[in-house]
Amino acid sequence: LQLQPQLQSKFDLQLQPQLQPQPKFDASIGDMMQWFKTMSTNEYIRNVKQNGWRPFYKKLWQRNYYEHIIRNEISYRRIASYIRNNPKKWNNDIFFNQS
Repeated sequence: LQLQPQLQSKFDLQLQPQLQPQPKFDASIGDMMQWFKTMSTNEYIRNVKQNGWRPFYKKLWQRNYYEHIIRNEISYRRIASYIRNNPKKWNNDIFFNQS
């Protein structure tokens, strides 16, 4: 039995002799973020065209991202609180448009 991978990218799975998929680890966090942003943007565009989703103008994603290593419980709690509470502030954001 021989398995042929469908995709040819650094995110593909490599097949081992036992036929157990093993992920490649040669992609950086930046590579993964770029892939995620590309795939989610393409999916959004598809839904704009096929399902009437509201189109976006200019960019769907900001150019860069912020990464931070969580080194202790205090840092974890602060970041978790930000993730939980920040969306609640969207109505007060200068980019919020209720139309």
